[in-house]
Formats: sequence, structure tokens, C-alpha cells
Amino acid sequence: LLTGKRPIDVSGRSIHDAVRQIQEQAPRHPSTLEPVLRGDVDTIIFKAIEKEPARRYQSAAQLGDDIRRFLRSEPITARAPTAMYQLRMFARRNPFKVGAIVAMLVLIVAVIVTQWKAVSREKLLRHEARDNAEEAIRNATRAMLVAADAAMDRYPNKALAHIQSVHSDQRGWEWRYLWAKLHWNAAVIEGDTDRLTAVAFTDKDEPR
Repeated sequence: LLTGKRPIDVSGRSIHDAVRQIQEQAPRHPSTLEPVLRGDVDTIIFKAIEKEPARRYQSAAQLGDDIRRFLRSEPITARAPTAMYQLRMFARRNPFKVGAIVAMLVLIVAVIVTQWKAVSREKLLRHEARDNAEEAIRNATRAMLVAADAAMDRYPNKALAHIQSVHSDQRGWEWRYLWAKLHWNAAVIEGDTDRLTAVAFTDKDEPR
């Protein structure tokens, strides 16, 4: 009556199609037909024509009370449908579409999870390979130092070759100790040796 049009247009349709459309299609909000009805009037009308009986006014008296509240500029009891309710109604009206959307979302999530696992595994393998390589270098360095120490007294040239083969970034205190030990005969310590308690070597392998 307020808009001059039916909530759902079934003109030109068979009775069967009209019934199906009324059951499945949500009615148009009156304000989409008459913008002046936007607001509380739109909410009151839409509540009165709700498809679910539990969401309608339970009596004509309740409808009249809300109309009088509107006329007195008081808050009405009707509330606009929530987004969750609208989604639930859409799913009920379009079960196949919703099923397809859910299946697509599940597929997308599965692909994302699979790719994330693959990337994580690749990173883990790279880290393991790097750690293994570093451990191999450390083991080789230890082996060179052990061999140099064993050859120090009888084969100094071989010991020197082992020491020099150690990469510069692997030369820790053990390497400096063996290097100094190999060149010990070139080191001269001057001073009061009776009070000498420790010897330190500079980068030039000289005592100080």
C-alpha cells in the first residue's frame, strides 16, 4: 500500500514459479522503492512481512505499538536484520551456490597450506644443508689441527702445511697455539722469567 508494488514481483509467472519465488526470494525493502520510507518505517514493514514467523510481529497489537512509537518519535522494538541472519537466509535460499563457494574456499585454503608447508620444508632443508656444511668445515679444521699437532716434532714442514691449509675464518685459539708452538724456537722471552706466569701472542705471533 505504501509503495504501490508487491514485495516480490511475480507478474507473468505460473503459480508454481510464483510460489517458488516467494519461498526462495527475499522481499525487497520498501525503501528501495520509496526512499522516503528509509529508516524505522522500512524496518517495521520488513518485520511485518518476514518469512520466518518467529521474526514477525506476533500480533497486530505489537505492530500497532511499533507504529505508535514511530509516530511519537520513540525507539521501535523492531530491528533491522543482522548480517549473520542475512547470510543464513542466503544460504537457505541458495544451498548449491553456498556449497560451491565453501568448496572453493576449502580448496584455496588447502592450496595455501600446502604451499606454506612446501616453502617451510624447503627453508628447513636449506638450513640443515648449511648447518651440515658448517659442521663438515669444523670437523675438517679439527682434523687438520690434530694432524699438525701430531706431526709437529718429527715433521714440522708437514705440520706447517696442515696449519696453513686451515681457512682464515676458522683460525681460532687452537690454530694460534699450534702456530706459536711451531715457531717457538724463534721466540725469545726477555725479562724477569722467575716471575713469568703467562705468555700471550700478538697477531704477528710474537710473545708479549
